[in-house]
Amino acid sequence: MSKKIFHANTLNIEELPKEGFYPYVVRSARNNGIRGFIKQDEVFLNPGNTLSFAMDTFSVFYQETPYFTGNKIKVLIPKFGMTRWSALFIAVCCQKAFKTFTWGMNATHQDVENFKIPLPVIQDQITYEYMEHFIKTLEKQHIERVKALWDQKLKAYEDTIRVQNLKDSSMKFKDNSPATGGGGGVSLESLQWQEFSFSEVFIYERGRRYKRGDHTSGEIAYISSSALNNGVDGFVSPPSYMKIHQNKITLANSGSVGSCFYHPYPFVASDHCMVVWLKERELNRHLALFCTTILRHSVQHKYGFNREINKERLLEESFKLPVHKDGTIAYDLMESLIRALEKQQIERVMALWDRKLGAYEGVVRQPER
Repeated sequence: MSKKIFHANTLNIEELPKEGFYPYVVRSARNNGIRGFIKQDEVFLNPGNTLSFAMDTFSVFYQETPYFTGNKIKVLIPKFGMTRWSALFIAVCCQKAFKTFTWGMNATHQDVENFKIPLPVIQDQITYEYMEHFIKTLEKQHIERVKALWDQKLKAYEDTIRVQNLKDSSMKFKDNSPATGGGGGVSLESLQWQEFSFSEVFIYERGRRYKRGDHTSGEIAYISSSALNNGVDGFVSPPSYMKIHQNKITLANSGSVGSCFYHPYPFVASDHCMVVWLKERELNRHLALFCTTILRHSVQHKYGFNREINKERLLEESFKLPVHKDGTIAYDLMESLIRALEKQQIERVMALWDRKLGAYEGVVRQPER
């Protein structure tokens, strides 16, 4: 049983984790059932290392850390020493067992208690060791696939960065500005920065109102003011008055104010977003990631739920950008900086996966026959 039911319409729900906030688990079948994060009396926290079970959507998830619950969520506490691996196995078994149930059937406590869940046994005893071994083996296979993907990405970056005169993610690269004659050595510490107004660098237009009740499913990304999932709040077939953008940035002017994302794909934007692009050149992914970071840090601490971004406030914004010696914006250096940061991050991720894979190599063994 859940310790207390918290109703969403009475809560301040944060989309991202914050200190003192805990997961708020509801009946959703997405995102491990977590709608967001809330701060409430910790006496009502449900214990971690348990399963959450939605009584009318029949979603079962392993919750590793303590959490609060919404309506019709039951907390399944194991009668044995459950580990993360055995919990993941059991959660999937429960999910498969409940697949004949549909939304709205609203199972009772008695229904759940009487329901049979198939589990592996040896001599009529549940074999938790097999469950753990099975999940660990799957995780190891997944890690091997992910590591192979990162290997490919790292090689691609090494090739690209070599062409871009950026060596071993050292943050030292060449200033190829015609004004300097090219070949001037530049490091992150020696970059020159200059302040620019928003209107000197960017063009923008506001998104359009498109009520959720009017949405028609399609293939065009619909960008809202959410801070999650790159701002993508579904895929629609937009009406003709909605302008389809691509290769541009969105900046949330309300909701999660200041959330800023790059979209290389076709999208439409809600009226809670500004669509932003550069005045002087086309965006690419690396340049866009630099710009989104600058914009986000420029506005996010100034605005919020009670102080939204409007046209006048946006045009008054200013921020610093790296420049060449002649004072022109150093777009090439901005790109190279992001490439270097990404390569560093890939190297760190690769090291992490190597450690994980090494740990699994030592733990995962095929059971003896």
